[in-house]
Amino acid sequence: MAHARQQIREQLATTLTGLTTTASRVYDSRIYSHDLLPCLTVIAERDTVDVEKSDGVRNWHDLVLRVEARAKAKDSVEDLIDTICAEIETVIYADTTLNNKVLDISVEDTQIEFSVEQDQPIALATLTLNAAYRVAPGAPTSLSN
Repeated sequence: MAHARQQIREQLATTLTGLTTTASRVYDSRIYSHDLLPCLTVIAERDTVDVEKSDGVRNWHDLVLRVEARAKAKDSVEDLIDTICAEIETVIYADTTLNNKVLDISVEDTQIEFSVEQDQPIALATLTLNAAYRVAPGAPTSLSN
């Protein structure tokens, strides 16, 4: 069985698959093809145990995830990346438990960068998400939300 963090990351990728703009180009790995834009990459960045909430029965975790949205377009790349961000936020807030994998997930912030180093302007939006989940002590593969 996969670590709870991996299960959550994979569920977030599944939740984001099928958006109008990015379709099935969703990766839960840092490796992807720049030729297949627009796309999303889901990354688990930091996972900490909240010792104040944890007890002998359940450990509470605060998981920081990143969703990187990349797009390129000759015109209006800024509008395109904003559309992708809106689609991401809409599906996340439609299911804040990620199919019961987490207690809650929310968007903390969004950072946007632009580059003109390729044949078309490229935009990168990085959405930082916070998710809370619980596991039994010593059982990191078994979610106990």
